[in-house]
Amino acid sequence: MSDHDEPTTSMASQEVKVIQIPLNLPMLPQLAMTGNLETNWKRFYRAWNNYEIAARLRDPNNPSTNKELRTATLLTCIGADALDVFDGLDFANEDERKDIDIVVSKLEKYFIGETNETYERYCFNKRDQKSHETVDAYFAALRTLAKTCNFGNLEDNLIRVRIIMGIKDNATRKKLLEVSKLTLQQSIDTVRSCEKTAKLLESIKDEGEQVLAVGKEQYKEQRKRVEKRNEEMLIKCKFGNKSHPRGRFKCPAWGKTCSLCERKNHFAVVCNAQRRPFSQRKSVSGVNDDTESSEGEYIALVETKEEVGAVNSDKYTYKSSAPLMINKNLENFQLDSGATVNVLSKRTLAGCFRKPIGKKLVKTNTSLVMYNGYEVKPIGKTRIQVINPKNNKKYSVEFMVVEEN
Repeated sequence: MSDHDEPTTSMASQEVKVIQIPLNLPMLPQLAMTGNLETNWKRFYRAWNNYEIAARLRDPNNPSTNKELRTATLLTCIGADALDVFDGLDFANEDERKDIDIVVSKLEKYFIGETNETYERYCFNKRDQKSHETVDAYFAALRTLAKTCNFGNLEDNLIRVRIIMGIKDNATRKKLLEVSKLTLQQSIDTVRSCEKTAKLLESIKDEGEQVLAVGKEQYKEQRKRVEKRNEEMLIKCKFGNKSHPRGRFKCPAWGKTCSLCERKNHFAVVCNAQRRPFSQRKSVSGVNDDTESSEGEYIALVETKEEVGAVNSDKYTYKSSAPLMINKNLENFQLDSGATVNVLSKRTLAGCFRKPIGKKLVKTNTSLVMYNGYEVKPIGKTRIQVINPKNNKKYSVEFMVVEEN
């Protein structure tokens, strides 16, 4: 070695790894110290794991590197209130305070405490799909709950079972149970497919209801046009003898009293009472105002009065009669050329058929007027077969049935 040679010093070379954090990466939200601290910590810790990877603080292939830098970054993001909690934690030495794994373990123990595995599994098994919750959101919630249940290798199988038991739709559950060797991914895909199909059917149903609603609106508009046209159209009224728009309330005779028969809803000029002989006269007794025709014109249901015994029996003592057979019973009927109806007593009718006659009677609005003006209200009318015993000819005759003879 020459005198000019300078002594060399052997130094151990140390490689320093420089980490560059992306400038556009936002900071983590601080750990909330109010409300449910356990939930707040779990939410913050999930975000922290993602932040470590995004900021390149943790090497997935070598998690034990950069522990001091990772600890400093965590304490920077955690917030002032949580930092006070960190300062109060008990560490064996200063190296433990810089170890990210030990720091996270102690913070987790502070915020969560000892995990009650039985309770965590209870919460997992009680978790059902909520109303309007998608299958993906439900699966994510089950996966989060399973992390604290210590299921180990059974985690996927138990999540699959929980999905089958917890979904809302019974038809989808039946479809899952029909598969003998069902995997977790198959169950998720099946539920997702059924969920999508249900949404499509719902949209089709909504479109059909919209079309139906449009059809109803068009029908209402058309009905209004028809009603307006009917109002503008004049008809010749048979009750008021005048032309007026359709509708009973627009008739000038509606509610008026006839001066001839003293009945309502028509004028004397159209009254039937003045057109017929007395023996054939049917006077208007009342109008049913509950019925309206399809064209808007009201229909009057008229109660009539029939004449019976038009010949005065005090003046004419001789009474002619004729025998007729009714159900093999011979009955004598008085002949009256002035009568407009045939009359039969209830007792005679019952005697001919020897059984109650209620089912044979039809209600009628007709009143019977005797020669002396006395009115009788029939209990009904019926049509029966009579036989003329002289020639054995059969006739179908309608009778008004009264209580007395």
